[in-house]
Amino acid sequence: MRPLSYSLTDVFLVMFSVVSPASLMNAKCKWIPEVRHHCPDVPIVVVGTKMDLREDQETI
Repeated sequence: MRPLSYSLTDVFLVMFSVVSPASLMNAKCKWIPEVRHHCPDVPIVVVGTKMDLREDQETI
């Protein structure tokens, strides 16, 4: 059902948490390939979120 909403997309934002390696792997192994499969010519911007937590000892 999700790919039905892709047809009029001009750019995709794929976001991941910089403090979660699993989040990056999910973006890399699931979301980017899915977008490339359904919309091979549409640009993808990969965005790292939660950068403020990179130095937070409780988070890492």
